[in-house]
Amino acid sequence: DGLHQYIRFNPAGGFTYKFTADNSLYGRYSESSRAPTPVELSCADPVNPCRVPNAFISDPSLEQVVSKTFEGGLRGSLDGVVGDYLDWNAGYYHTRNNNEILFISAGNQTNRGYFSNVGQTRRHGVEAGATAVFDGLLGGFDQWRFSLNYSWIHATFRTPFTVSSPNNPKRDSNNKIHVQAGDKLPGVAEHMVKFSTDIDLWNQFSFGVDMLYNDSQYYRGDEANLNEPVPAYMVFNLRSEIRVTDYLSLFGRVDNLFDNK
Repeated sequence: DGLHQYIRFNPAGGFTYKFTADNSLYGRYSESSRAPTPVELSCADPVNPCRVPNAFISDPSLEQVVSKTFEGGLRGSLDGVVGDYLDWNAGYYHTRNNNEILFISAGNQTNRGYFSNVGQTRRHGVEAGATAVFDGLLGGFDQWRFSLNYSWIHATFRTPFTVSSPNNPKRDSNNKIHVQAGDKLPGVAEHMVKFSTDIDLWNQFSFGVDMLYNDSQYYRGDEANLNEPVPAYMVFNLRSEIRVTDYLSLFGRVDNLFDNK
């Protein structure tokens, strides 16, 4: 059995200023907290690692994760500048997590370990995007939509710590790695690009293409960034739909068109 209680007051506030009818400047500050999940609380003992998921047992308590975020940017719509209209946004955000919870491997089995608070982490970056619509490029019976979104996220540990990583090829003689402030969080791509385009014909047929680019990212268990990361990759998807009647549609989809691995 176990008893855990988490209480916190999380303030938030922001503003929006419209400098034209359809375009605005915004800013926001907020705090949030996340209580550890039952699985995390029942698997938090370094001397008694578990397989996840596990039966709920009594383990040492964990601190709640507290996030402090501020963000700001610009967003709006433009008519007749690019296509018939253009929606756009660009913003910067900065989030610092206190008492970040990390799953730490213990033993040679990758799913055996425990959860622990590892101090501060920081995620900050830029998000920008635009969506444009063009009517009648093929003679008045069509509509084209284009969307492009870019994300840069710099996610790093801010607190040094030493952690068990028995499967890491560059671990020390005690099966540990030494994480420094500034090492990147594993599993987070620093750059992401999403592009999509769709065309509607006679309101009966549509066809679309998606492209997703993910930058390289470090393996879980390599929080110290000792090994080469997983390479970047790009994936293309196709989709189409035929609206036979108001009540019947046929659709098709191809994921990972070029079979990237």
